[in-house]
Amino acid sequence: MAQAQVTIRNLSTHEELNSDPPQLQVSELCTLLVRDSYGELSSQVFSTLALCGRLTSTALAGCSGLSPRQVKSGLVVLIQQYLALYYTHEDRPTAYEVDWRNAYALVRSGKITELVEERFGEGAGQVMSHLFLLGHARIGDLADAYRLTSKRSGVTKPDTIESVGQLHHVLKRLLDSGMISRVRKLDYKPEADVQREAESSIWHEGYKDAKIYGPKKRAEYKVDVQKRLKTWRNDAERAVLASNGVHAGRKRKSTDGAGPALKRRKIQGHLPNDVSAQDEEDDSLLEESTIVRVNQEKCAVAFRKWQLLNVVTRTFPPQTLAAYSALLHSLEDHTSKCRDRFEDYADDVDEDEHQPTTTTLEAISYLHPSVDLAEGLSSSVNSSIPTNGRLRFSDFESEDEDDLTNVRFKGRGFEVSHKSKGTQSNDLLDWNKQLGLFEQHLNILAEHSDGFVTKLGTSGRGEWRVNFRQLTRLLVQMEIETLVSARFGNVHRRLVRVLHARGKLEEKQVAKVAMLTQREIRSMLTSLHNAGIIELQEVPRDTVRQPNKCIYLWYFDQERCRRLLLFDTYKSMTRLVQRIKSEKAHAQHLIDKAERLDVVNHEEEYLSVQEREALRRWRDVEEQLLTQLARQDDVVLTLRDFHGE
Repeated sequence: MAQAQVTIRNLSTHEELNSDPPQLQVSELCTLLVRDSYGELSSQVFSTLALCGRLTSTALAGCSGLSPRQVKSGLVVLIQQYLALYYTHEDRPTAYEVDWRNAYALVRSGKITELVEERFGEGAGQVMSHLFLLGHARIGDLADAYRLTSKRSGVTKPDTIESVGQLHHVLKRLLDSGMISRVRKLDYKPEADVQREAESSIWHEGYKDAKIYGPKKRAEYKVDVQKRLKTWRNDAERAVLASNGVHAGRKRKSTDGAGPALKRRKIQGHLPNDVSAQDEEDDSLLEESTIVRVNQEKCAVAFRKWQLLNVVTRTFPPQTLAAYSALLHSLEDHTSKCRDRFEDYADDVDEDEHQPTTTTLEAISYLHPSVDLAEGLSSSVNSSIPTNGRLRFSDFESEDEDDLTNVRFKGRGFEVSHKSKGTQSNDLLDWNKQLGLFEQHLNILAEHSDGFVTKLGTSGRGEWRVNFRQLTRLLVQMEIETLVSARFGNVHRRLVRVLHARGKLEEKQVAKVAMLTQREIRSMLTSLHNAGIIELQEVPRDTVRQPNKCIYLWYFDQERCRRLLLFDTYKSMTRLVQRIKSEKAHAQHLIDKAERLDVVNHEEEYLSVQEREALRRWRDVEEQLLTQLARQDDVVLTLRDFHGE
C-alpha cells in the first residue's frame, strides 16, 4: 500500500495551536484583567509588551507612545506583581517581556483565597489577599501593614491575626504547605533566557569541541540541559533558605531556661490538638527579611485534588470519597507542582514510576475522625476484616517500651492515649479494624476501570500511588465530551467516545460500533470535523490516489482537541470580562452612589425603589457572570495547569 496522505482541514484556529505562548488568544484577556486590577497605565504597558513581544524600555516607550517616566512607573508595577519579567545581558540593555501565566492568575485570586481560608482559617485568607495585592512582600512589611505588635491586646477572635506571633504562625503554616514560597532571583528571569544560559553552559563544558549529530547525541544534550536547569533551580532555593537563616528562614524565640523538648502534635483544623490561640506566639518566628509570594503551582495541585474528588463522588459513597481525599492530601504534601517541566521522562510508564507514593498508615492520619468507614462497605466486606487475631505492633511505637499507655502512630504524630491497660487490647483491635476498612476503600478505588489509585506493595499496611498523568487525560476527555454534548448532543458525544476508544475507523465501522446507520452519522461526523473535534485521514489504495479508490479514516486527537478547546475557553472568558465591564458601565452612577459612606447600610433611606431594584439587578447579573467566569477557569485548570503547561 502506498504511503498514506493525511488531509486535515485547514482552519485559522488550528494554525495557531503551535504558537507558544498563545499570544492572540490570551493577550486581550490578560490586558483586561491587568486594567481592572492595576489601572490604565499598567495595562497599556502590558498590552504593548504583549503585542510587540520582547522590548527594551526605550523601544517600549516608542511603541506605546508613553514617556520614559510613565514606562518606568508601569514596569515597576508589573515587575512587583510578576506580570513582567526582565533579563539584563552584560553588554546589552535590559529587555522586558510579559509573564502570561501570572497575568492570567489574576482571575483566580479569589478562588485561591477561598481555598486557603477553608484549609487554614480566615487569617490565612487575609494574608493571601494581601500577597495578591502586593505581588510579593517582606514578612516585616506584612506585619507593618497589619499594624501588629508583639503583644496581644484584649480578647481575640478565632481565625484572626492580631499579633506578630499569630502572623508568623500563619505564614509558617502556609510556607510548610507550599501555598506561598520564598522569592528567588530566578523568578524574575524569562524561561527562554534561562534555557539559553543552560544550553550555553553545557555547550562550553562538554560539547564545544564536538558536533551534536544524530538522535542519540541530541538526546544526551537535551538531558544534560534539563539536569542543569533543575540544578540551578534547586541551588536557587537553597540559597534563599541559607540567606534567611539555617532553619529555612525561621528563628527561635529566646527562652529563659532549657525546658524539655516539645512533642510533635498532629494538626487538625486550624490549630494543633490541645493548643489554644494563646499558644501560637510560642511558635518559632520567621526572619523579617524573608520575601514571600503566592505559589501558583502548588495551588494548582490543591485544585487538582478537588477535581478528582468531583469525579469520584459520582460513583462512590461518601466514605470512599473521604478515604480518597485523605490519600490525595497525603500525596499533596510530597508534590510541589502538577508536572515538573525539568524532568525528561522516557514514556508514561517512566513518569508514573517517578510519582510520589504514600502508605495506608500515613494517609489515614488525614482522615477526619467523624467518618464512619464501615457505612460505605457491604456487610460481606465488613465481615472479611478481622476483628481479632495477631496485631501488627510494628505499626505503633511507644515512649516507654514497658508502658503502652501512650501509643503513638508512626506518621504525622497521631496519638492514642489510654487510661488503663485493660482497654489497650480492644483499642488496638479497633484501630487495626479501622486500618482494614480504610484499605478496603482504597482497594475499591484501585479496582475501578479508571484506575484512581494503584497499590504497589504491603509496606505500611499498603503502599499506594496515583497515576496523575492518566487521570489528567480522563479529566480532559470528560471536559471535551461535556462540550460536545452541550454544543451538538449526546449522539455526537457517543461518536467521539467510539473514536477515542477504538482509534482510526472507517465510516461503516463507526456506524457499527455506535449502533447507528451510516446515513445518520455522516452529517454528525461532518459537523464534528468542521468544529475541529475529529479529523479525517485519507489512505490511498494505489499510487493513482483517485478519491473513489481511497480509504477515509476518522480519528480523534485528544491533545489537539484539548488545545483547541483551551483557546476557545480563553475567548469565552474575554467576552465575559468585557460583558461585566459593559454591564457595570450602565449602572456606574448607581454603584458610585451606593458606595458613598453616607449611603452604605442606609440604602432604603437614600435610594429610591427604582434605584434599589436596578442595583439589585446589576448585582444579580454580576454574580451570574462571575460564576460563569469561575467555571471557565475550572476548564483552564483541567486543560492547561493539570497538564503541566
